Amino acid sequence: MSLFLIGDSITLTLLLLLILIFSYYVYDLRTNNIFRRIGMPGPAPIPLLGEMFNVIRTGMYKNDMALIKKYGKIVGIYEGAVPIILVTDLDILRNVLIKDSHVFINRRTPEGGVGPFEHGLTTLKDEQWKNARSIVSPTFSTAKLKAMDSLMNDVSDMFNERLLQYADKQEIFDIKTINGQYTLDNIASCLFGIETNSLKNENIILINHLRKFFIFTLTRIFLLIIFLTPRLGAYLGKKDCYNDRVMRWCEGKEEGEIVVGGNGQGNQTNQLMRPLGLSFDDEGNLYVADDCNHRIQKFEIIL
Repeated sequence: MSLFLIGDSITLTLLLLLILIFSYYVYDLRTNNIFRRIGMPGPAPIPLLGEMFNVIRTGMYKNDMALIKKYGKIVGIYEGAVPIILVTDLDILRNVLIKDSHVFINRRTPEGGVGPFEHGLTTLKDEQWKNARSIVSPTFSTAKLKAMDSLMNDVSDMFNERLLQYADKQEIFDIKTINGQYTLDNIASCLFGIETNSLKNENIILINHLRKFFIFTLTRIFLLIIFLTPRLGAYLGKKDCYNDRVMRWCEGKEEGEIVVGGNGQGNQTNQLMRPLGLSFDDEGNLYVADDCNHRIQKFEIIL
């Protein structure tokens, strides 16, 4: 009797394996056969990863240059299961960016954004993006851009001083790190009005948290899943997209501190459901855009 059971289990395993192989074959034909059908040149995609394996291995710039050199100015590739057309032909780019720009208004973003990210400027599409653009465009007027000039000059002066210090000491330094600090200081001063001074102090708490962001962890794997398989990523992400708290990080502290919410989702005056934005008034009161409750909440907090 046991021999029959063993035989049945082996047969079932082989049957499941054959079904899995057949399913993958059908999946591969449906998703990775688009460019072959239309005769567009490009590399054979790696199962599940597409061209992302080579991007991670050699870097996006080097990989794109290698593809262009081998296949020409128009290349069909896959990012995971998503078909992507890599275009370097100037005439086509001119049509996409200028002549036919009204057709290509959407950015290349994962479908089904997760949580607050689905309302971000880089993920909005079609009419939603047009409405947001009409609101944001005055921020980038000529006068306001000129007002940022002095802020950027101040950061550039610190950047030059840092380079001169290395030159005087004849030290070897990492130019990528210095350029990153230069970029961070410009963004912080122009967008948020904050003097981070990361060019003078590399140990500020913001720098430390940014470094943690680029450490490869399970969270990074989750973000990679969202990028490679947008629908699956959206499904997984929506399970935890309703943040119900506002936190702050203080200098010298490793863990964040909850200042608002964190006591469950609900519509009570001390609860939040999916906060999307916040601001302060002159008296230090915190205003939180509580998306799912369709309201703006005011909180008195100790800064």
